[in-house]
Amino acid sequence: MKNGRPDAPQKEHPSGFQLKTLWAAITGASLLGIGVMTVYCISVVTRVLQFLQPVLVPVAFAGIIAYLLQPLVDKLVKRGLSRFRAMLWVWIIFHLTLLLLFLAVAVPTVSKGGRLIATRSGDWAQNVGGFVSRTLEAVDRMADRCT
Repeated sequence: MKNGRPDAPQKEHPSGFQLKTLWAAITGASLLGIGVMTVYCISVVTRVLQFLQPVLVPVAFAGIIAYLLQPLVDKLVKRGLSRFRAMLWVWIIFHLTLLLLFLAVAVPTVSKGGRLIATRSGDWAQNVGGFVSRTLEAVDRMADRCT
């Protein structure tokens, strides 16, 4: 007797359409909330990674090198060396290789730089002298304008 009349048809509230609409709205709001939280979490993780980048990049680089050199250590261990000695040999060989690569690049670069400085030192001295004198004149002019 909802409508006051006992013979009136009783309607189901909410209707099927209203239920579907309500669940669609709840689903949409939930997806929006999940999207907002996802974007916020990504921004927080990005900020943390930017802050920790000076630490994480060398650690990641070291991890990659260790991963690449691990098979060499395993081969040396299979040949009868202890794990410590195998790691020590790989470490020494790796650093000697890096040193040789550095010297192969650095020595020619330094010698070319030395020759360049020797051949153009007069030009650079004149250019630097002219730059210094022009800068001092500009500073004097600005000081005169201000006083």
